[in-house]
Amino acid sequence: MIALDMPGVDPSTVDINFEQNVLSVRGEKTFGLESAKNADVRVHAAERVSGKFERSIRLPEFVDAEHISAEQKHGVLYVTVPKAKAALSRKIAIKA
Repeated sequence: MIALDMPGVDPSTVDINFEQNVLSVRGEKTFGLESAKNADVRVHAAERVSGKFERSIRLPEFVDAEHISAEQKHGVLYVTVPKAKAALSRKIAIKA
């Protein structure tokens, strides 16, 4: 599982791609100062970062790309990347 902090990010604006064993997450954080600018309000301090972001993570060779899933809870994006069945270990019986 991969966890990415994304407080205040609308999940519909996030793009997740998996290509050649690289998982890419792209999006944009907006702070909401646009409404303050339009209302002639002065902002003296802001502690939130806004702007575009992109993260790329190289994953192991054996990934079940068809079953990658993503969920956002409380400002954290969780991406679940299951292993392909070929990569899972199994017990091998010894024939007598």
